[in-house]
Amino acid sequence: MGHLDELYSKYRDRGLVVLAVTNEGRGLVDKFVSDTKATHPILIEDGDSAATFGIQGFPTSFLIDANGKIAWTDDKGGLEAEIERLLQDVRLVPALPRKFAAIQKSMEKGDFAGARKSLEGQIAGTGLSDEEKTAATEALKWIDDRGAGMLASADADGQRGDWYAASETLDKVIASFKGLEPAAKAKETLDGILKDKEKKREVDAGEVYEKSKEKARSMKPEQAAQMMRAIAKKYDGTKAAERALKDAIRLEAQR
Repeated sequence: MGHLDELYSKYRDRGLVVLAVTNEGRGLVDKFVSDTKATHPILIEDGDSAATFGIQGFPTSFLIDANGKIAWTDDKGGLEAEIERLLQDVRLVPALPRKFAAIQKSMEKGDFAGARKSLEGQIAGTGLSDEEKTAATEALKWIDDRGAGMLASADADGQRGDWYAASETLDKVIASFKGLEPAAKAKETLDGILKDKEKKREVDAGEVYEKSKEKARSMKPEQAAQMMRAIAKKYDGTKAAERALKDAIRLEAQR
């Protein structure tokens, strides 16, 4: 855990969030913090993230990228190098002047279309100081870069054949940039994916797998394993089938 604190201290200003998750009691967690002087956040859950992430041993670490995808697991090594690589493309929501508080909230919620429209209105109007105008202009560029980055991420997923992940990112672009060019490009790309029989099968398989993962949390291991094997068989040859088969093997080991 000391190493996690070191990483948290070194990279948090660049956007790295370190979150420890446990189902231990509050007393044990407080003692751990007191003994180790841990500074990173610790979440005490009442769910079962171990099952959700397919964890078989403790501690286990994951590195999740800016689009919510698992980019690294601790069986690979080279964590810090991967953090450096991912942070090259991370652009934190810029801190705007107090006058733009509502716009800041829109950006933090992912309403980039609304934020962009408001920023353009502010810039076109009067009464902004030079500092405020500069901040608004930089925020506009940040929004445009964010849209381009999300489209590039979807493209990278597609090149890996992970059309479900690509479709998820494209859906986010369509929702976040409604009425803007990134949304139009995302819709065009997504329509093309869904018209392709094999790509759509990947998307359908991914949707079924994700819903089944959630359902498996309330099932006995043997029942969940059977469900995952059924998915692996039905969608053989897809990314989702590979993941479902791995889950089935893990769940069968718990019986």
